[in-house]
Amino acid sequence: MAVELGQYHILVNSVCPGYTDTDLTKKNISKKEKAAVCKSIPLRRFAETREIATLVSYLITENTYITGETIVVDGGYTAN
Repeated sequence: MAVELGQYHILVNSVCPGYTDTDLTKKNISKKEKAAVCKSIPLRRFAETREIATLVSYLITENTYITGETIVVDGGYTAN
């Protein structure tokens, strides 16, 4: 889509969040399970929703050149 829409100055990106502290994860992931997952995340914690929102806000309000990207926000989880 970025290739096709670039000529119209439309930027196309996606955000792929990893484990994030939300009401859903707090309800469905036990503290023990969360601790086990956090051992696999280099930053040793789940993301906070504001961290994901800050990136999305930047992409839609400040960004003028990043396009065609999938930005993974997972604290380094997929770097392992």
